Amino acid sequence: KTVMIKSALEKTPGVIYCPPIQPGFTHNEILTTVFHCILGNSPDNINNALLYVQKIVNWYLWKYKNDKPIVVIPVLERGIGKPYAEIGAAARTLAMLGFRVILDVSDDAYQPERNKREMIMEVDLMSKEEIKSIKMFEVLIKQCESKMLFDLVFAILGGNPQKYYSLFKKYLEKPDEETIKKFLVSEITIARSHFNNAQMKLPPETREYILNQLKFKGQIVIDNVDIEKNVDVRDYLRLKDNKYLPSTPAVSFVIKTDLIKEKENEITFKL
Repeated sequence: KTVMIKSALEKTPGVIYCPPIQPGFTHNEILTTVFHCILGNSPDNINNALLYVQKIVNWYLWKYKNDKPIVVIPVLERGIGKPYAEIGAAARTLAMLGFRVILDVSDDAYQPERNKREMIMEVDLMSKEEIKSIKMFEVLIKQCESKMLFDLVFAILGGNPQKYYSLFKKYLEKPDEETIKKFLVSEITIARSHFNNAQMKLPPETREYILNQLKFKGQIVIDNVDIEKNVDVRDYLRLKDNKYLPSTPAVSFVIKTDLIKEKENEITFKL
């Protein structure tokens, strides 16, 4: 989502990118964060800040013939039991001031009770061909294909363009095959760590069942497994249609290729 938003707004004037909003942020805390980006400092009084921001918006609307300025607000994922940020109320206030508001939000960070005044765009993962078609990654993709690495890269990174953007930035610093392999090893190591850490909090029989189901079937039917409520499984599982699936292609990759317990230097060798 983030890459898509940045690409779409790349040459658009009047775009304000805010720092990420934490779970539980109140209406006023979100506005304070946004106003700091606009005014250059944190306002002591939210009402005074509203007046200043309104003047800036009015000037912008006059200058650009009613083409509204845009505020992009990323909202971080909620942890288990954490409250929702009051992004709906804050977005309405900003819209009333004259902004277009874009919320870069994961599913679990947005209040389930929606007011139907917003337009929701759900962004799915890209196909291999769609990833290849992104101009920004053209040099990186060519290097991967010349070294017969692209199928491996896609198996680990999947269709998430943000991952390719992170790899692309590393590749610009040092454009060689080793950079690509190091990045893949890092992704595998993180996925393996998340999986193993969460698994250790579960009973042994549940651990074994989860591992076998994911390895051989690629999914787990919720009714067939008892996952403790205090275990945050989102680092390695995601819920879809009453089934648990591996949360990322990297998690799926380490399970199916038996890299769960491999040491980092052995992973590098196998790659």
